[in-house]
Amino acid sequence: MKFMCLGYMDDKQWESMSDSQREAMIAECMAYDAVLQKGGHWIGDGVALQGAPAARTLRRREGETIVTDGPYAETKEFLGGFFVLEARDMNHAVELMSKHPGIRDGLFEIRPVDEKMGEHCKGPAGTSDSRAEGKIFICFAYVNEKTRSAMSRSEQERMLGEYAAYGDVLRRYGSRVAGEALQQASTAKTLRTRAGKLLVTDGPYAETKEQLGGFAAYRFTNMEQATEAWSNHPCLRAGDSLEIRPADEEFLARAQRVT
Repeated sequence: MKFMCLGYMDDKQWESMSDSQREAMIAECMAYDAVLQKGGHWIGDGVALQGAPAARTLRRREGETIVTDGPYAETKEFLGGFFVLEARDMNHAVELMSKHPGIRDGLFEIRPVDEKMGEHCKGPAGTSDSRAEGKIFICFAYVNEKTRSAMSRSEQERMLGEYAAYGDVLRRYGSRVAGEALQQASTAKTLRTRAGKLLVTDGPYAETKEQLGGFAAYRFTNMEQATEAWSNHPCLRAGDSLEIRPADEEFLARAQRVT
């Protein structure tokens, strides 16, 4: 099974660390990531994100797309990166992530990937009518699961068709890098440490009205182009919110050299 592992950390705690402390933590995390890769558990590339202040959030209000600076949710701990994990089941995924050094200074949310849903919205990776150059921007979709559940089957199918069609619009702006849809938030487990002990709880990291439903990563020239590309996505009309975050490509390049 495929699971998405989302890593959260307190930005203020990160900033308060010395350079040597940050370097030591990064080295430990990269070393364990390499262990996961060698064991065949790491699927594709992980993505490190720039800090939460670099984000933009898109919402639809009274027929108009509203763009605000900052992440979707104002929380103490912000999403710092993620990757997709291959495991036998949720218990196996929890076992693998419970040994990750990053859990000492942050927390992980583990969510099963909804592969069927992902196939509806996925286009051919890396294809584009524009140049493939550019920086990677990740768009996270936050959905109201109660609203989705109340939709009829035909309404859901129509919605998925609109999402798939909009993929062609996005690819005219930039090339697709990756993307996954997630199962409902109730399927998640969150891992934390308290007083040196591992705590595993059912449910997602943040209890919010809208929950993360999936992500898509594309290459765009800059944040302005990324915002323009996503500003007319049909999910906004359905009441979803979109958070766009630049990838930390310097960190990604370093991780690739290590692994």
